[in-house]
Amino acid sequence: MRVPADVPIGVRRVGEGFGLASVIARVDLGDGPHAASYAVKLCSAELADAEAYAYDTVLPPVVGLAHPRFEQASSDGDVGVVVTEFVAGEQGDVLAGCTAADAELLTRRVARLHAAWWSNPDPSLPRVYGARPRPLTDEQVERCLERHGEVLTDTDATVLQGLADRLDHAASVLDELPVTVLHGDLHLDNVLYTTDGPVLLDWAGVRRGPAVVDVVRCVVEFGGGATGLADVYTDETRRLGVDDPGVTGETIEAALVLAVSPTVRWAVNHDLGPDTREWRLFRFGLTSTLALLAAYSSPA
Repeated sequence: MRVPADVPIGVRRVGEGFGLASVIARVDLGDGPHAASYAVKLCSAELADAEAYAYDTVLPPVVGLAHPRFEQASSDGDVGVVVTEFVAGEQGDVLAGCTAADAELLTRRVARLHAAWWSNPDPSLPRVYGARPRPLTDEQVERCLERHGEVLTDTDATVLQGLADRLDHAASVLDELPVTVLHGDLHLDNVLYTTDGPVLLDWAGVRRGPAVVDVVRCVVEFGGGATGLADVYTDETRRLGVDDPGVTGETIEAALVLAVSPTVRWAVNHDLGPDTREWRLFRFGLTSTLALLAAYSSPA
């Protein structure tokens, strides 16, 4: 993108304070009726290439999924840049939550992504979790309990302590499901609220995998544990021609097991300060996921 020397340029950073892994700026070019605004993301070359691929290949077949218009991307060595249109709106906030109506709308839009690629995902995309989940050690679980045990119920702690023994079975359950294209990083910090409804951001994490992996993120991150969102998802995918989306109590439980394990591993390998947003985000994710997992693990 070349900008003539006489065109006014304005630059200001956006998304500060949300713990985003990338640096994002709003760039305004020109003034008057011909002015244009862009979101410019500075990130790793790997993420830039992945997001460009998502915009070029993954998103075009999807109908009814709001996302920014892609302009261009480039990478050089370790650094990458992604340019999209700047969408005016309010950034979502994991810690603030969202309304039930927005949670349902976002879940239905995720269903549209899945339905467009159902059982025919792009084989070049990496598979979520790989062939088998990484093991979780008893030491990692104990360290997590030492640091965060005061915000966990006795049931949460019991679930956490039994997590390592459930990983292989959970992976086996998900291995039997059809795969589709996943967003891979669904949470409210990656949502922009506009006058036309919520827009999903950050497409660098697209993966192949069973749909239920994204669905549990919708339930935890958008719905705050509202299990009715799983029914909303199933309703939408069936409306779009998917007879069996594979979202059941068993598959949700398996996906939750695999979702919380890397959260535990990440937390004990990073020195999170108790006053940081990352610390609060981790605790939200841990407590929400364990509470939901406890509910799905309880006898009917």
